Amino acid sequence: MPPRALADRWKSVVHSPAAYQDDSMLHLPFFLRSNEWKLKGDVTSDFEPTGVRDWFGNENRVCMEIGSGFGEWVVGRAIQDPDTNWIAVEKRGNRVLSMLRRIAAAGVQNVKVVSSDVHAYMSHCLPNQSVSGVYVNFPDPWPKKKHTKRRLMRGEFLRLVADKLEHGGTCHTVTDSEDLNEEMKISFNECISDSGHRMFLPELELPWHASSAPENYGTTVYMTLWKAKGRPELYMKWSTGQPQQE
Repeated sequence: MPPRALADRWKSVVHSPAAYQDDSMLHLPFFLRSNEWKLKGDVTSDFEPTGVRDWFGNENRVCMEIGSGFGEWVVGRAIQDPDTNWIAVEKRGNRVLSMLRRIAAAGVQNVKVVSSDVHAYMSHCLPNQSVSGVYVNFPDPWPKKKHTKRRLMRGEFLRLVADKLEHGGTCHTVTDSEDLNEEMKISFNECISDSGHRMFLPELELPWHASSAPENYGTTVYMTLWKAKGRPELYMKWSTGQPQQE
């Protein structure tokens, strides 16, 4: 689709209070109330999102990047891994439009964009045990003490991630913040199911993180920027392996 036509379509979608889905994107209006992400009133029970594999039209494995920004990482991985389906979740409209343009320019068919908050999408549209991998690259560290409760990878959200991952699925994180990395490490380790089982198991040996992401992992704007400044690149990988009783 030509860039102008893509932009016009996106503007008509993003300013609508109704949910919308086509062959390239899902727009899910949401709002925050009482610290809980909720769908807007116009997103009624009549809206039935297309099933994940039906959306892609194949049975390939599905992976998801949370907070895809302008899409440089997920498009790069889609080109590198053409037999993997990729869901890119981003809630900022200008970034979604840039990502759609990047996908169109690259000509990849194995990326679908979700324009919504990830809590709303995963809670209302993503079936349990439907994705093989979840990737979170440079989540906002919210460094001020009064803002730490806004950090994404903790508590109930990690339980939600575990529910959406297939058995043996993996969650990957990359950050330059040592403080955030340690908090996420504790959160993964303390993520317990209602039956008392650990929901995540570390895939890396102690101290459960590596000093850099694996080769061919892909790159983001932040990775390039922080490497140039000599900042750390802390990588973790956790799996939903066979749970063991504590």
